Amino acid sequence: MLAFDDFSVDEDKGYLSDAIAEGIITELARYRLIEVIARNSSFRYRGKETDVRQIGEELSVHYVLEGSKQKSGDALNVTVQLIEARGGAHLWAHR
Repeated sequence: MLAFDDFSVDEDKGYLSDAIAEGIITELARYRLIEVIARNSSFRYRGKETDVRQIGEELSVHYVLEGSKQKSGDALNVTVQLIEARGGAHLWAHR
């Protein structure tokens, strides 16, 4: 799980994105069949243009979950994609 990109212009820029990503990490880690990399390991890619295949190789993971959030007034849009790290193919996405 990578740190979410934040496309907001609000004062909380970054804080809410980190909280959303950390919440997803916490929920996924509850399932024993899913191996989840620690937040500190995956968040080191925050703000860097890095190929998902490189991230997969460096973290020794098969899948990468990435996303973004955009807050505008009372509206919050969150987008999440599950990507197969070896080939970079999108397996699932939701908004």
